[in-house]
This record gives sequence, structure tokens and C-alpha cells, in this order.
Amino acid sequence: MKTFILLASALLYSSFIFAQNGKITGQIKDNQTNESLIGVVIKVKGSALVTTTDLDGFYSLELPAGTYTLSASYIGYQTKEIDNILVSNNKTISVSFVISEVANQLEEVVIKSDLTEVAKENVESMVLLQKKTTANISTISADMMKKLPDRSAGDAVRRVSGATIQDGKYVIIRGLNERYNMAMMNGLPLASTETDRKAFSFDLVPAAMLDNIIIYKTGTPDLPGDFAGGIVQVTTKDIPEVNTQNLSVGLGANNLTTFKKFETQNGGKWDWLGIDKKYRVIPNGIPSDSKEIENLTNEQNATNTKKWSHNYGSDVTNSMRPSLSFQYSIGRRLNLFKRPLGFFVALSYNNAPSYSSTNTVQLRYPSSSAAYFDQGKYRKNEVYKLQTVASGLFNVSYKPFPKTKISTKNFFNISSDQFVATTVAYAREDPSDSLQANTKTLEKALFFATNRLYTTQLSVEQSIIKDVKLKAIAGYTLINRDIPDYKKYIYYSYKSENEDDGSYFNTPYTFYSNTNSNFSQNTGRFFQKLQENNKNLLADLIVPVKFSNKMKVDFKAGFYYQTRERNVKIRTFAYDVFINAGTLPIDQILVNNNFAPGKISMKERESNYYNSGSSLFAKFVMADFKVTNWLKLVGGLRQEKYIQKLDAYSIYKIDKTDESNVILPYITAINGFTDNDNIKISYFKSVSRPEFREIAPVQFFDYISNIIFEGNPNLPTSKISNYDLKWEHFLKPGEFFSLNLFYKEFKDPIELFVVQAEVPFVKYNNSKSAKVYGIELEGRYKLGKNFTLAGNYTLIKSEIKVQRANINSRTMQGQSPYVINGGINYENIKYTLNASLNFNRFGDRIAFDGQNYESLVFEKGRSVFDFQLSKKLLKERLTLRFILADLLANHLIFYQDINSNSKFDAGKDIEFSKMVMPKSYSFSLSYKFQ
Repeated sequence: MKTFILLASALLYSSFIFAQNGKITGQIKDNQTNESLIGVVIKVKGSALVTTTDLDGFYSLELPAGTYTLSASYIGYQTKEIDNILVSNNKTISVSFVISEVANQLEEVVIKSDLTEVAKENVESMVLLQKKTTANISTISADMMKKLPDRSAGDAVRRVSGATIQDGKYVIIRGLNERYNMAMMNGLPLASTETDRKAFSFDLVPAAMLDNIIIYKTGTPDLPGDFAGGIVQVTTKDIPEVNTQNLSVGLGANNLTTFKKFETQNGGKWDWLGIDKKYRVIPNGIPSDSKEIENLTNEQNATNTKKWSHNYGSDVTNSMRPSLSFQYSIGRRLNLFKRPLGFFVALSYNNAPSYSSTNTVQLRYPSSSAAYFDQGKYRKNEVYKLQTVASGLFNVSYKPFPKTKISTKNFFNISSDQFVATTVAYAREDPSDSLQANTKTLEKALFFATNRLYTTQLSVEQSIIKDVKLKAIAGYTLINRDIPDYKKYIYYSYKSENEDDGSYFNTPYTFYSNTNSNFSQNTGRFFQKLQENNKNLLADLIVPVKFSNKMKVDFKAGFYYQTRERNVKIRTFAYDVFINAGTLPIDQILVNNNFAPGKISMKERESNYYNSGSSLFAKFVMADFKVTNWLKLVGGLRQEKYIQKLDAYSIYKIDKTDESNVILPYITAINGFTDNDNIKISYFKSVSRPEFREIAPVQFFDYISNIIFEGNPNLPTSKISNYDLKWEHFLKPGEFFSLNLFYKEFKDPIELFVVQAEVPFVKYNNSKSAKVYGIELEGRYKLGKNFTLAGNYTLIKSEIKVQRANINSRTMQGQSPYVINGGINYENIKYTLNASLNFNRFGDRIAFDGQNYESLVFEKGRSVFDFQLSKKLLKERLTLRFILADLLANHLIFYQDINSNSKFDAGKDIEFSKMVMPKSYSFSLSYKFQ
């Protein structure tokens, strides 16, 4: 804490050290391409002051206090003048704008503007990017995120056309589940953060640290080819145009948790930061190999059992505190050896308690016995959860020469999920199950998972000659996910009478444990360690060639190299009990006096592990032809050579290597038949490779859903053909309407498949083929002076060919039939007041595949309303912000569609799982330093 205070004090002091008097800074971009322009001449009219823009199109001028007119001139472009720029002592004003090409390079055209129009250009820059980018993209800018009640990148993404969020963090685009989408940060791919699926957890990235989010729905040769739904590119905040410094603190509450009963784990002193410092560990002296433990004597096992901490207790409070949040950022521009240097530092912390009550039943499978199908295990889970997310950002850029830029971008995140869960379960009446027949169980679980994500990049950008640019990025990502000492215990009660309701379980609960049972059905301990190292290298060269005033070609070529190494080890332990523990509480059973031969000892079940690695080498060429002022063609090829290795052991040993080499073609035609209209037609091929976790045959048990996840080493790579047609109509700046048609064909699509078992197994499986098609409507329109209306609607259809008992085809797993996003924003500049109301809804989608239609598991669609109100005070330095999230708090329901009508019917369909969702409220104060 002392170090943190000293650091914060130094950063605060720097705001005075680096203050400059009377400065104008800004960036100049091309009106058509939205690209920054190098070497634009910036003059101060009526004086001899002049400068030029750098590699990123930035300029800076130091001036005495006064009112000025700036002019920006560039060969082949209209000269633009900005009037009435007021410069004050000790202040920096930002003046960024766009300039346009002229048809005849010999003529001089001067366009005059003022600061009001310039401000509009800055606000609408992301819409301009959407209009001019070759690929079909959707964008969210930092300004947009400030007007939305979004805490993380995951919250913000669900505002995008065709996008939804699953479990609050996994992105689904165009109805294709998270495994078909890719995450990138600052131009480089991000690896999967999860142990049990191919997905990136977007709730790890705070929205306050982002400059923008761009979702690519179509590919180009310079983008990765491993996606089908979309690529989510998050760009962290870069060096600011003007010096900035902000501090924000907040409190949050919800109707299920705040000031109510709550249970927390007996943890370590660093739990508040998401770190376990050797509190939940395997004790020293316990053999690291399960084979060694098998050879131990009974006396040695009993001795080792005494080395463990057998604490299954929790702390209970009758009034839980609100959630806490903190954010601090500082950005500075200064000179080093008379050359521009800038940095941006940000810190973020959020700690949020939550409570959920979930009812689940055993997944049902039709069989020859109708009675068997109608009966199942009922579970009621009460979960007290604490989520912690702490993030840091440190970006630095230096321009040692006018046409050279060197940058490093660093992002670090520590997060943890810990919960205390209590479950009451009624076992289904299956006579073949001697223990579970006619019983009720009382279970308790204590779960803690900590994640560490660190990514660093070093990039060099060099302008060789006019408009010829070379860019290279080297990156490294480290991911750690540890589940240390996931503990659970079970007590059971036998049925005493043949009655038909829950009241017949009136015998006392009896302790149960057996080393021969799975962890899902046992009293025991679970440990998992995951580490992944990811190294990247990207380089590309852009060479523009102008054949005439009308025809221009931008050639681009480059390569990308990536290596990944992931190591996962899983150890499970169970108590072997030979005494009659009876109805004693667990803290009186697991005591040293009982750890002796013939009484109680803890033994390890066979350990699971997988070590996997991959290498990817890609190279690409592409050409961007500006044929006429209204027609542009973009085409190219991308070659990807991929090698994947797996060394794993679960029930059996597997060691395999797969190699593939694909060539992916891309072609896009853009017809700008008017200044306000675009038609984009594109075709490209892509792939979706199985992730390490999807092919590793190890098991992971999810306590809440009572499902075991397991990989499939025989998965082939999916191949996808993609077709897109988009019409965009742009009205006033920032206003647009678009219509998008898309069609995709899959070969060997990969999905989650439920395997019939006592505790269901969910495995990854290939189907033969699939197709997805749909239409997206999106628009943004200003209603008068203060209101903006924005929304999108996506209608999606899919069909996947399967071979099941009573299914030949169905919709793809994870695909919603429709997605609706809408919002209205009110902004009053005079009174510095902003308010927004936003809506999101998706249709019912398949969560898990099954052996027949009745055993498919659907997720019921939810409607979400969010509201935000903010007000600026103290000359716009202080911002007060109030947020209401998920006002409807609809239940999260998973169900089996027994009557086969593709919708949920209460009382007819089986509710596999129903979770009560909270309404959340938060209030924050943000202060912007001078």
C-alpha cells in the first residue's frame, strides 16, 4: 500500500511538472480512408509558426494566449482552415479534423470551418471508419461506452448488431457460439482464457481502459483466418492528444446480496486481490505422482492425511457490503531528446459479491421405460460468490525520428471467482444405483479460481517514403488459471416411507465418502493448474501506387508467426472412510484422531494432465484497387500452415500430432454509387480449428450445472465458406442505416454433445455439415438536438445435418433465431447532462446437443433493460454517474423441449436449470484533474 501511495503521488505531481503553456495539438486524417496523414503542413495564419504532422498524423504547436486560425495543407488535398481557436495560458486544446482529396491536383481549394464542426468530426470518427473500412465491421468508441452502463468489454460488445453475451463474458456473433469467434488486442490474437472451452473471457477487460472495440464480421487477408462468426478487436487507450488524469470510485448494490446474509470462505489475506498466497495448497511431503501414493502403506497414508488442512467452514455475515470499484488513469505527452514521447497508465479494481439461487434437474434421456424418463435428480443450489478483477495498463510511445514510431503496450489482469455453495439434491429412483436410490443429499462446495493474464507488445512503424509504410509487432502473452483446493462434501438421507413428496426424507443426514467415486459424487479435493505461453510476430508492408487521378492501388503483404504452449495438470483426492461417521458434522469427522489405519485417510485418484502446443505460420498478399471514384475492389490470398501437438492422459494415454496447410481466398467489391451510399459484396474462406481443451480427453466438473466436460481427440478442423452483402446509407454525420445479408456453409462443424450418464458428460463432437444465413438491420438517428436513437435487429436461421434417433437436422448449438439491441440517448451539452436507456434480447438457443431432440438443452431468451444517468459539475471536472442494470431481472432458464415446439412451455417442458437473476444499482464519482 505504501508503494502504491508513493506511485500515485508521483503521477499526480507529474501533472504540474509537464504542464505546457498555450498549446494546440491534434491529428489530421483522410476523409475517405480515415487514415492518418504524414507530413501535412500546419500553419498559424498571421504568424511564421509552422509544423508538420508525424507518423500518426499528430501535430503540436506552442503559442501565446490568444485567438488563432489554423490552416492544414497537403499535396492533392483541399486546404482546410479552422477559425476562432482560443488558446489560454497553462492549457492545451485539441483540434483534430479530416481533409479531402481534390480531383485536380493543380487546383487549390480552401475549405473553412469552425470548432463546432471539428468537434462533430471527432465524435463521429468511428462511424466514418465503419463506412470506409474494406471489411464489414461494427464499432463501439470510448465516447459511446461512456454513455452506456457497461463495466467491461463483454458488456459493451452486446450492443453490436448480431452479438450477444453468454455467462456475462463469452461473445456470440451472428448466432455462432463463442468457439467460432476470435479475440484480439491491439492487433494480435488473444489465446483462450478458459479451461473447459475455446473462448476468451471479455469481462476481464475493463471498459474504461478501452479506446474502441471493432468487430470484424468479414475477413481480409491481413486478418487471422481462424473464425466464422467474427473477430473482436479491443484496442486499449493510447497516448492522448492532451495531458489527462482521471480518478473514479464507485459503490454497487443488488437486491439479492447487499445488506443481506452472505457466506465467504476462510481464505488468505490476499483473496481481496484475487490471489491465493499458499493458503489453498497441496502440503509439502505429499508425493507429486499418484502412482507413488498408490504404493504407500496405510500408516503412511494416515500420516500424510494429517498434513492437510481439513477446513470446510465458511464465515457468515448478516449484512453484506456493497460492491467496490476504483479506477485511475494518467496520460502525458512530453519530449525526450527534443522528440515526442508519451505514456498512458491506468489501474482498475472491482470487487463484487453476488448471490444466486438455482434449481436444476438431472438431464433426462428417453428410454424403453417411460417412467425412467419422467424421473430425475432435483438439485437446489444456493451460491454466494465473490468476483474480483484487478487490471493494469501501461503504454508508451516514442518517435525518435519524424517518420519512426516505437511503442510498447502492456496489459495485466488478475481476477478470481470464489463461491460457497450449498445444495440439496433428491436422487432419481433408479434401482440399479444402490447408493442414490431413494435418497436425498446435502452437499457443500468451496470453490476458488484465480486467473492471471499478461500481454505485452513491442511495435515499430516506419514510413519509408511517402505513403509506403512498414509495421512490425512482437508480442508475448502469459495465461495462468489455477483452481487450488476446490473442496466439497456430501451427506445423505434415506427415504423412510413410500410417500410422493419431499417430506418422506426424515432420517438424519449421514456422511459419505468413497475413493472409488468420481469427484462429482464424492467428498474430496480438486486441484488444477494451467499455464500457457503465447508468442507472436507480425510484419506487413503497404505500398500505394497511383496510376491516375482516378485509379489507385494499395498493395499489402506480410506474415504472421505464432507459437503456443499449454500445460494443464489435474489432481483429485478423496477421503477413504472405514468408520461409522454417522451424523457428526464434518469438522468433528475430519480430525487427527480419526486419521489412522482402518479409520480415515485421504487418497488420490489417478491424476489427469495434458501438455499441448501449436505453431502457426501465415503469409498473405492483398491489393486494394480504387478503380474509379465509386468502385473499389479488394482481393488476396492467405496461407496458413498449422501444427498441433497433444500429450495427454486421463482414462487413457494419447500422444498425437496434426498438421494442416490451407490457402484462404478473399475478394470484396465496394460500390460507392453516391457519396452517402455503399454496397459491399464479399466472399472469403476461413477455418475453425479445435482448441487444446476441445481435444484433450481430461474431465472438468462444473458444480452448479452438475455437468462434466470432456475433450475429444478426434476432432477435425471445420472449414467455412462465407458470403456477405451489405448496403449502408449515411445521412448526417454519425447517422446511418444499413442492411446486411450473410450466408455461411460449414464442413465438420464442432459442437457440445451430451453423453448419457449418471452425471452427464458434455463432449465435443463433429457433425457432417451446416449452414447459417440471416439478415441484419442497423441504424443510428438523431432526434432533434439532444436525443439519439440507435438499434439493430438480426434474424438468423441455421441448419445442421446430424444423425440422431429422431433428428436429421436442427439449428446449430448456440444460435439464437433473433437478436435485438436498442437504445435512446439524451445529451444536453449546456447542462452537461447525459441519460441513456438500452435494451437487449436474444431468442432461445441450444446450449447442448443431445442424442435425440428431447434431450437437447435450450437456453431461454432473456430481455435486459439498462439505464444510466450522468451529470458533470465543477467546470466539467467532476462526473456523477448512476446506473440501473438488468431492471427486469428475468430468470436464466435452461430447458428440454419435451413437446418439440421450439419454445419453452412452463409445466410441459423440463426446466433443467432456473437461476434467479439480480437487479443491480451502482453509483460512481469521477474527477478529471486539470
